Amino acid sequence: LITHVAVLAGVLAGWLNPVFGLLVYYSFSILRPTDLWFWNDWPIKRMSYYLALSTLIGWFVHGFGKSVGLRGIKLPVWGLTIYLVSGLIAWAINDIDRERSWQFFSIQLKIGLMALVSFTIIREEKSIYAFAYLITATLGYLAWVFNSQYYFDGWNRIWPDGFGGVDNNGVAMIMVMG
Repeated sequence: LITHVAVLAGVLAGWLNPVFGLLVYYSFSILRPTDLWFWNDWPIKRMSYYLALSTLIGWFVHGFGKSVGLRGIKLPVWGLTIYLVSGLIAWAINDIDRERSWQFFSIQLKIGLMALVSFTIIREEKSIYAFAYLITATLGYLAWVFNSQYYFDGWNRIWPDGFGGVDNNGVAMIMVMG
């Protein structure tokens, strides 16, 4: 129920305040509710899609954020853009398996687009702190869930299965970087 309320709040508030929609989107991208609570039958399968769409609409309505804040990171943003465009060209030229190629490219496109949105709308100190606290809280919750499953149930969930499409080494790397 809380997940559905968060999706609804993020979708509705994302139009008015894209920072809030972005925060909910990133919390779901870290938690991955369909993988974390795998026993639940989710009526909304593409929660992050609706959050991202609402955030992108809010970003568009608010004039694509503040590009003046990109002055200090202009080179990485151009690098990201060149990376995504070159991925699009390589995908179009070399697709042996069109469906698999699109799957990998769409993941990179989502990450790159939401990073660009983040660079342009998170400009205030309050938003930066909220974003930092959100990442800390969601990674802390994941660590608590995984450790409690190992300690109380004797089930090391990460080692055989990974989490959210990432193997055990990737999960460890995400936890350390967070």
